[in-house]
Amino acid sequence: MVERLVEDHEQIIRNLRSHIDRCTDDFHDERTADFLTGLMEQHEEMAWMLRSFIEGQPLRPDGEQPSTRELTQVS
Repeated sequence: MVERLVEDHEQIIRNLRSHIDRCTDDFHDERTADFLTGLMEQHEEMAWMLRSFIEGQPLRPDGEQPSTRELTQVS
């Protein structure tokens, strides 16, 4: 589920980038481009946080985080 959120944020980032370029190049509207850049930066930060979560936080199938003891047990 978190991976899908990352994918969604990355798609939004790609869309915003193209719209920022269009605002600047086609419409010469720097204010809207700045606004969209701010939105894009927020989505970039969220995607980064979600990727960090995926890479560093193991979860059990029920969605709970395993305790430290469960992480250090060797089978």
